[in-house]
Amino acid sequence: MGPTRKQPPPPWGTAFETAFATQLPLLDTLQTRLGYRFRQKEGLYQSLLHKSVSHHFRQKGLLQYPDLPHYERLEFLGDSVVNLSISSYLWKRFPTASEGKLSQLRSYLVSQDSLAQIARSLELSTCIWVAPAEARLMTQEKESILADVYEALMGAIYLESDFPTASAAVLRSFDFLLQDNLEYVHEDFKTLLQEYAQKKFGHTPYYIQKEEFGPDHEKLFSMAVAVDSQELALGKGYSKKKASQEAAKAALESLKKEGAPS
Repeated sequence: MGPTRKQPPPPWGTAFETAFATQLPLLDTLQTRLGYRFRQKEGLYQSLLHKSVSHHFRQKGLLQYPDLPHYERLEFLGDSVVNLSISSYLWKRFPTASEGKLSQLRSYLVSQDSLAQIARSLELSTCIWVAPAEARLMTQEKESILADVYEALMGAIYLESDFPTASAAVLRSFDFLLQDNLEYVHEDFKTLLQEYAQKKFGHTPYYIQKEEFGPDHEKLFSMAVAVDSQELALGKGYSKKKASQEAAKAALESLKKEGAPS
């Protein structure tokens, strides 16, 4: 008899399902939120897999694969899918807007902050696989990872379907942002409030951190804006910068609603 032939490893998706069996139910919920169900699960798995997992598996001897495919290549593709989807939407929604205005709106909508906000609405953080040794990344680099994984998901949808299907998924997930009054989303509300307050009160607004909510990897901040010891409004956000902008926006809306002269 000749030498025993070495059996090839099972499809990586099968091994992946074995390693992450307890987390797979989360993916069913994720697909429901997306409004899209993957026919080939490997694309879904890859879009959620951080590159640190391969090294972890090799150290533990859990898989026979030198490198599991992770989300970075899909992110590259998904970035274009998201940008074209949003560009097309804005082109149709604002038929008389200039190129500069459309670019401002798109920059806001596809920014890291906005994509991370969408990822949170999908509860992506519960579905991303990072090696235990690199769990700190989900605190230190949380915003960028959430944004990147969201784009990877859109890239994975495009690859197994087509652009209209992927674009529809993008617009569904963006829906709550697209409901905003997009004419003003690019405004720097802190600057606008500063100009308004100096004209009305003769003082510059300042910001005070009021509270922090949630675990370290999902911290929500509450900031107050005040002028001359008078608190004007509160704002919340997943960064102090975002919370301060929300506070400034709320203060402006409140002051103008009172009929104060600009």
